[in-house]
Amino acid sequence: NFLLLQRPKQDGIMQDCTEKLRSDNGYVGSDSNNTPCLVQGLIRSGRTQEVKTKMLHELSSLVAKITELDEKRVTAGFLEGSTKNALENGMKAPETGEKTQWMEKYGIKLDKQ
Repeated sequence: NFLLLQRPKQDGIMQDCTEKLRSDNGYVGSDSNNTPCLVQGLIRSGRTQEVKTKMLHELSSLVAKITELDEKRVTAGFLEGSTKNALENGMKAPETGEKTQWMEKYGIKLDKQ
């Protein structure tokens, strides 16, 4: 299953590949009856810790809403990668904060469905 989440910000689109965990395959908060929902994302490096923490809270809240789980069951984390090692739309990915200019340069329009 693939779940596509669209953020209403210039960060563009976040993609999440989901896999259902067995109920006996882990727990959250030391409660063995509390099956976790684990979310991991890959983001560009260069954001402040304040911005990353805000993004994690927004992601955790959104996942809880979509899955109809208590947010206490959601564990979210980010891995950071350099844009030097990333392609987006077949082109070198833009640096953090340069997405709008990058899209304009290559004539990319964000589909606002």
